[in-house]
Amino acid sequence: MNNKNWDAPIAESLPFADSQFDAVFSTISFLHYLEPKQVLSEIARVLSPGGRFYLVDITSKKEIEPQLLPVSPRGIRLYSPNQRQLLGSSAGLLCLNHHYLLGSVLLTIFAKPPIGKCLMGNKGE
Repeated sequence: MNNKNWDAPIAESLPFADSQFDAVFSTISFLHYLEPKQVLSEIARVLSPGGRFYLVDITSKKEIEPQLLPVSPRGIRLYSPNQRQLLGSSAGLLCLNHHYLLGSVLLTIFAKPPIGKCLMGNKGE
């Protein structure tokens, strides 16, 4: 078996080409990012038009700002469904819907609009 070196990309600067992926998945990691707008901008960049972003993470009911939990040196941030929609919209992503999976674990599905389509509004539950 060959030994391989794996570099974990930095989410704020993904080492992939524009429009390279039809789908991007983030599971229980978004709460750790210090620059969530930059992360979503990078995800939007690497998604192909019409592509989907699936965000699975613990959510918060706190609407005004992310709920900060000091459980690590940098803390973790929990975002409400509405905060997720706003963050996605700021990166040009359309929020298609939310699905609670287990307790406070929420799946939010975003889409990158096809070329020539503008971001009109968000649907959410």
